[in-house]
Amino acid sequence: VTFINSETNEEKTVHSKDVLAKESPGVGVAVVYCPTTQVLDELRASKTLRAFEKSTTDDVPDAQLDAIVHLTPKTVFESEAYQSWCEEFGPTVDHITLHVAGRVKDSATNNNASPFVSAMRGGIRRSYIHDGLFPMPEIPVDTCEVSKRTKAFIEGCPMMEYLLMPRSKRGL
Repeated sequence: VTFINSETNEEKTVHSKDVLAKESPGVGVAVVYCPTTQVLDELRASKTLRAFEKSTTDDVPDAQLDAIVHLTPKTVFESEAYQSWCEEFGPTVDHITLHVAGRVKDSATNNNASPFVSAMRGGIRRSYIHDGLFPMPEIPVDTCEVSKRTKAFIEGCPMMEYLLMPRSKRGL
């Protein structure tokens, strides 16, 4: 933008670099849907995902992967093959698991609070209107044994919101 200063009658040009903050990389997130171990073999062969694996990146790549959201049944996710694939991305990549059920019947066993997701959402919304008239639906707590995994994973829950921040702005 070019303008004339009314006090000095001097022409001045302002460029975007003069008023904007310097650019910074955003958040790199991969969403992976893996319903079976056969799909895992295809994911391992993916050139796109292999570029983010720790063993293949000697120097800092142009784009970095911050998180992987895993949409997969719990049985597939906890398999040795899947766990070893997750570890190939290194300790800087966060893994968020949202276990999906192959069938509605399996939904409760895969940590999904209810197979009736829209009914749960409606119940939660009504409880915000008046908790006395519409009590908050009870969400079952998983009582399964502690996993033997050495890597920390973030266990997601349906109907939750997640905020993904760039590494430079995390502050920790």
